[in-house]
Amino acid sequence: MCIRDKIETALVRAHGHPLFLRELVRQIEHRGTADTSLCLDDALYARVGALEDVARDIVVLVAIAGFRMDRELVSEILGIERKTCAARLRELRREQLVRIASQPEGVSVEAFHDRVRESVQAHLSQDARVVWHGRIADALARRRETLSDPIAYVQHLALATRTEEAAREAFALADLHSRTLAFEQVAALLRLAVRYGDLRGEEAAQCEARIGDAFRAAGRARDAAEAY
Repeated sequence: MCIRDKIETALVRAHGHPLFLRELVRQIEHRGTADTSLCLDDALYARVGALEDVARDIVVLVAIAGFRMDRELVSEILGIERKTCAARLRELRREQLVRIASQPEGVSVEAFHDRVRESVQAHLSQDARVVWHGRIADALARRRETLSDPIAYVQHLALATRTEEAAREAFALADLHSRTLAFEQVAALLRLAVRYGDLRGEEAAQCEARIGDAFRAAGRARDAAEAY
């Protein structure tokens, strides 16, 4: 099959998906052909897998994290110098594997597209995902009192199969954020505490009452009534 026929076949299979078409064009540019038997996730992961170690780890990290990460956090988790991290991120942005944005508090990093994130997650073993979630949770733990998204921290603990620790931290962070009047976050954290702490009976009832109180303080009367 000639390249033109392969592209026509790919267009039909991809339903015009722009990200998939870009991957096919890259294959043709670098190899002179395109493997149209690959699905989009396989095509994306083939490119991720071909990266050198540090660049590949960055893509895997931001894909597993699932949230906008501070560039300093990326370099900390991977144990690489800031200059090296910044250089690799620029390369990955050119490759359209990550997005970089300048924020008032620093530079943030995230996967270029949900399909990049999904592709990486789908190709990692469960054991590998657990290890990555644990590394992310440990790094976030060192910043626990200043986290803008404490819910992500608790969820990564749970995904690292550290559910008892996730429940304890959810309760502790709910208490912390109740003092800052972040009541919606408090309610969400208490929901996680109930889920991961496997609370039952009176304990569960008391926690649901606290959730109701938090929703009421946040002005969400309907959610408060449901919690009570």
